Amino acid sequence: MPFDILSLVEKDETLATCQCFNAEVCYGSGLRYDTSVATANVKNEVDDFLLDNDLPAYFLGVSQDFKHFGFAVSVLILNEDGTKIVRLLRKEACYCRFAPADASGIIPSVLYANCARSYLLAPTSR
Repeated sequence: MPFDILSLVEKDETLATCQCFNAEVCYGSGLRYDTSVATANVKNEVDDFLLDNDLPAYFLGVSQDFKHFGFAVSVLILNEDGTKIVRLLRKEACYCRFAPADASGIIPSVLYANCARSYLLAPTSR
């Protein structure tokens, strides 16, 4: 179970350090955003998005989830029109469970529960 994996990693200082190192290696030095050839409007939108979203923390968390569990869950929050991503959130993999797949093998939703909060993360129509 995911909680058992985390517990075992946290109990062993060497293993925890190695797992952190592995996630950081996977993460690398992060992403670099080059808006030097973008229009002023695009540059402002990128800057606004980066101010509202802690992408280094997001990507490091996703890297850790991949290293520990082999999958990661992200939630995209769209604007009211549904035309632009305004928020990018990571849901901790140890709190996520997949709904049973349908006959064609498609998983219709991901369940997320973190003690005091629980959510049903349903994909948008395909």
